Amino acid sequence: MPLVQQFAYICDFIGLRYKGDIIGEGVKPDDILKNEAAKKPINLEKNKKQKEEISNN
Repeated sequence: MPLVQQFAYICDFIGLRYKGDIIGEGVKPDDILKNEAAKKPINLEKNKKQKEEISNN
């Protein structure tokens, strides 16, 4: 993961908020969006945040 960590450092240096990474396969732009295995951790985190928001209201 050293390469991925570099992106976090770069974002921090230029003032961007690093939200995480997606590790998957793709050949063309947006192919990663079709890779369900790569998107699964994102969907789990999104669902977790939505449940937290609902319980806080």
